[in-house]
Amino acid sequence: MNCIILTGNLTAKPEQRTSSNGKSHTTFTIAVKREYARDGMQNVDFIPCIVWGKTADYVMNYGDKGSRATVRGALNISSYKKDGETKYLTQVNCDKVELGMKKQESTSPLAQPDNGGGFTEVEPGDDLPFD
Repeated sequence: MNCIILTGNLTAKPEQRTSSNGKSHTTFTIAVKREYARDGMQNVDFIPCIVWGKTADYVMNYGDKGSRATVRGALNISSYKKDGETKYLTQVNCDKVELGMKKQESTSPLAQPDNGGGFTEVEPGDDLPFD
């Protein structure tokens, strides 16, 4: 079974193209963080993706650089010859894409509730309205 699911952020605005047979498709790359960091640096993989049909239109219309994206599809590895050298192309042929909001950077820290916070401290033995 060839099924891959990735979550990351779009690295640039998606690009819409037309194939030689006239089918429209959209290509984009997502940056996917690995679960571990080596030497204190976060490792990131940049995964090229392609999507077709109505989903391609959706990604083109609503995707933007920095948008959160989850993709599902099949890993496709193809090869071609260029200048006598074999080149390999790896990409995800997506059948489903879900887009989220861009990561918003806050200029002010979140307000911390004061010690009261709307709660009333009770002592053991106090009459409580429930058992």
